[in-house]
Amino acid sequence: MEPPQAPKPIRHPDTLAQQIAGADRVVFSHPHRGSRAIFTGADARAIVRSISSAQQIDQCDCMVASKFEFYQGTNLLQSVDGDMGWYISAGKEYVDKSGTLRDFESIASTNQQAQIAWLNDLAVRSAADPGLPAIQEWCVGLLSRWNAGQVETNRRGQILEHEIPESVVHWCRSFGPFEPHISVYPKGAEAACVAVTLGEWGLLIGNTNYSGNFQAVYLTNATPGVFAYRSKWSK
Repeated sequence: MEPPQAPKPIRHPDTLAQQIAGADRVVFSHPHRGSRAIFTGADARAIVRSISSAQQIDQCDCMVASKFEFYQGTNLLQSVDGDMGWYISAGKEYVDKSGTLRDFESIASTNQQAQIAWLNDLAVRSAADPGLPAIQEWCVGLLSRWNAGQVETNRRGQILEHEIPESVVHWCRSFGPFEPHISVYPKGAEAACVAVTLGEWGLLIGNTNYSGNFQAVYLTNATPGVFAYRSKWSK
């Protein structure tokens, strides 16, 4: 009979815990759901405790979907990627078994104000992006070709991949790890904008006179002819 194996020692992210100990603000973002929330005070301290006391685990089959960024004033101390109580730090994986981290993530990723904050931030980032004018120029050209019947789509009305330049795909991925779905709107009349859909949110891009006529639960203007939008709220 083989002797019983000694239990594995419990390991915590000691280096990370030291790095984020002074954090007074925690920024949570979930690109897949399109949400962004800022935690301060007791909430920020609770998140720091949960991250610091998490236990190292063997590699799991988890997908990185969200990020926590830890700030002291305006100084970024450290950040971790993960999802629902699990995260990666320095190539090692940890899980918060208290459930506190998962609770904060669940609340933030489904909170309507957090989803609005994500879109407002998206509009600001888009407006400041030096690549936006070239993307808008391509979209205006696509609309012209679409209205002339020169663009191929799939059954869902989405533009086929070979119609989309790699530069456009690369630009879209700067907002998250997404494969963009690109379509035109409205479909039954002369198209006025290109909808770049990234999950339940995205960008509407037309010429500089486009006014954002689109069915959305939230719409915010980035630059003339460019709007960040959300088709429905995540729950």
